[in-house]
Amino acid sequence: MRQHKKVEQLELPCGREPFSEWFDKLDTIAQARIALYIDRVAAGGSKKNIKSIGNKVLR
Repeated sequence: MRQHKKVEQLELPCGREPFSEWFDKLDTIAQARIALYIDRVAAGGSKKNIKSIGNKVLR
């Protein structure tokens, strides 16, 4: 059984969270699709559009 990966959001030194700011501006359908995709990737699923930027960080 695959272990569910921990997903963390970037928090800038000033306290801003760019992902949250962007995500909150989306309509609820887009938010649901993105949340589902993030959950699927965290569970070890499809990673077609994910790229490693090093040190176990994906974007």
